[in-house]
Amino acid sequence: LTFAGAANNAGLYFSSPYLKVGIDGVQKYTFATDAFYANDGGAFYMRQDDSGGTVAVYTFLGDTDTGMYTPGANILSFMTGNSERLRIDTAGNVGIGTTTPTASLNIRAGTATAGTAPLKLTSGVNLTTPEAGAVEYDGTNLYYTNSTPTRRTLAGYVGTPTNGQLMIGNGTDFSVAAITAGAGVSVT
Repeated sequence: LTFAGAANNAGLYFSSPYLKVGIDGVQKYTFATDAFYANDGGAFYMRQDDSGGTVAVYTFLGDTDTGMYTPGANILSFMTGNSERLRIDTAGNVGIGTTTPTASLNIRAGTATAGTAPLKLTSGVNLTTPEAGAVEYDGTNLYYTNSTPTRRTLAGYVGTPTNGQLMIGNGTDFSVAAITAGAGVSVT
């Protein structure tokens, strides 16, 4: 079936077992039994989920194990390397590294192995004006801004406490308390 117009020619071509779509005599798209994709190496590839929700349905032509699928009713999942990485469940909860999110954002637990922390902050410049709820890291200190909004230091580095020393502070400023046997406590 071919359609001819003043500017473009379009056609549907059957080449068993595929139905192909052409524009200006160039094959652009293919409808296969379980897929619909671009023939020009483009980034569009969609296929039928035929394995119970464990393969990516919306994928990339050259990378069919990376994409999006639905493992169940009203659940959306994203995968890379044929492994699920992110899930949005029926309640709208988002799970990263978990298939059963139990909060608005649920991040998998880390392990003792380097490089497996579930959340890392890259050091940067703090906001000029503190914003309520912000968490910031400047490379030295970790901050949280409360609702007033006042920026508070959650953790900071004021030196390396050695044996018998303890870091103390008020949430903004920290000092090192030294506890020495027979000499008492001194704060620096």
